[in-house]
Amino acid sequence: MNKKTIHTHTVRVCAFAVMAALSIPLGAATVCVNPSGQGGCQKTIAAAVAAAAAGDTVNIAAGTYKESVTIGKALALIGTDASKTIVDATGLNTGITVDGSTTRA
Repeated sequence: MNKKTIHTHTVRVCAFAVMAALSIPLGAATVCVNPSGQGGCQKTIAAAVAAAAAGDTVNIAAGTYKESVTIGKALALIGTDASKTIVDATGLNTGITVDGSTTRA
């Protein structure tokens, strides 16, 4: 397993793209996140990552997200602004974990 973990108290997310595959399909969807979960958006980044399919984009609105996020598929995370879109992992083991492991038959 090839696993990279970012250990940090605060991870600023802006134009942060995670690509675990060579390309994103043209029919990719966008999943939105905002702290209130309004407008059909997810309330947490982790929930948006879980709802997204490989190749999708997760757009994250400004806010502080107190959570740990594990990404195990090819997708793009796009934060609104580096100074206003924050993953606060204070007290957690990790902020964002990117698991790029692959299994081949």
